[in-house]
This record gives sequence, C-alpha cells and structure tokens, in this order.
Amino acid sequence: MSLTRLVREGSGEELLVLLHGLGSNEGDLFGLASEIPSRFTVVSLRAPRDYGFGGYAWFEIGFDADGMTIDTAQAQESVELVCSELSALREEFAPTRVTLAGFSQGAMISAGVLSAEPNLVDSTWLMSGAWLPCFDVADLSGKQVLVQHGVQDQVVPHRMGEHLAGILTEQLANVKFLSYQMAHEVSHESLNDARAFLLGSE
Repeated sequence: MSLTRLVREGSGEELLVLLHGLGSNEGDLFGLASEIPSRFTVVSLRAPRDYGFGGYAWFEIGFDADGMTIDTAQAQESVELVCSELSALREEFAPTRVTLAGFSQGAMISAGVLSAEPNLVDSTWLMSGAWLPCFDVADLSGKQVLVQHGVQDQVVPHRMGEHLAGILTEQLANVKFLSYQMAHEVSHESLNDARAFLLGSE
C-alpha cells in the first residue's frame, strides 16, 4: 500500500518528508514547502485512515481523565507504512540525506519510524508531538533531532514534548529541544529555527 503524496522537486539531493496531524491531509504541511530551501525535494504524505471532511489519521486517538489513549496497532501499522514509503522514496530520488518531519500525530509517527528503522532517516523534525510507549527503543547515535513545542499547547501538552525529547536523548540521539510561546501550531519563530536546523544538519 503506497501513501498519497504531494511533491515539490528540489534543486539539490536532500529529501524532506512531511507527516501531517490528525484530521488534516497532505496539503496542510505541504504549505510549508515554499518556506523550505529550494535544494530540498519536499514530499508530503497522506495518512491512511479517513477521518472525515477531507481529513485523515495515522491512528485513532482519544483523551480522557487518565491522559491520551491510542490504537497502538494502527500506530504501528502506520510506522510500517511510512518506513515502506521512505524506502521507496530513497530508491526514487537517491537523496544524500533524508529528514523526516511531522506535526502532532505525524510527529508521533515520525519518532516511531526513527526508532523502528533509524537507517532510513538522517535527521528528524518533530513539531508538537509525543512519544508513544508502544514503540521500540533503538540506538540513535549520530541522529540529529529537533523537537519543538508550544508552552500553551492544550492539545498535546508541553510536558509530552519534553518527555519525547528525553526519550530520544536516552536513545543517544543528538536532540535539540525548543519551546515557544504558542499553542498547538507552527509559528514564524519555530519555522525559522527549523530552517536553520535543516541547513545545519549536514
């Protein structure tokens, strides 16, 4: 099963793969492509599960008094799908570097992909995400990771971003954790920091 995608071809040999959040689609983060250096080929993938009203999900998720509940089987299946897609993209574009980026649910899946198949990803950009305990841990030595989170995030609380950064650091990734005065979103400041990360993670 291949995932629906949008592609902006770049002038260089680096690849940036984007995973959107819950209830969104491949067109959402693809809007960032105009802000990404032209040397990057940008690929935005659509999650496999219909969420209604033109939106899609990587897995079913809910929140209750005990916190976040997820369908772990669906999450693991989505990780496998993205790993398969990354393998295909590596063959298709033969990039010198691959950066996987995700927002919210997409960041959760991106972290899972990094830990499941670290050889598929050179660097990872995680926006407003969290670590899912159903994922395996791995040796992430040498992997560059940017974790960004808003301190006013009421969807995925800031402490979950801190925990995500901590887990990846324990796996020996080179993690940069940045907090922002924002909610569950991407800001001009966070995007500027992400561009610097992309250009510096060579």
